[in-house]
Amino acid sequence: MEEDAEMLPKRIRGIKDEIVRKLCVFFDSEDFTSALEEFCLQNCSTFSGTSCGKEEASEQSLQHTELHQRYLELLEKQLDKFQEQEGIAPEAVFERCKEAVGEDEFAANFIKMLQAVYVELYIWK
Repeated sequence: MEEDAEMLPKRIRGIKDEIVRKLCVFFDSEDFTSALEEFCLQNCSTFSGTSCGKEEASEQSLQHTELHQRYLELLEKQLDKFQEQEGIAPEAVFERCKEAVGEDEFAANFIKMLQAVYVELYIWK
């Protein structure tokens, strides 16, 4: 997963912490985006005809809840894959992310998104 720094988008290249930068690269990788795209393509028909985002949609169906759980499991599997590739424990990733929040706006926004994913994973376990 080693990336040539010049080939990285400027927003990622500017992240000072190596692990957080590598995590951004991982999330931007063909492997990660392909896994998400495949999941979406396999499941998008489930949402046709729903009132997603409208006020009358007060509860999600059991099917949607189960699909959400499978989505979270996919994200967890991908995060585990990154941690294994880098040989880093989840706690160390959390710590590095926490420290990187103040470094730049892109890192902060990326980490907020990542925290939301981890919170969701924790809630569903």
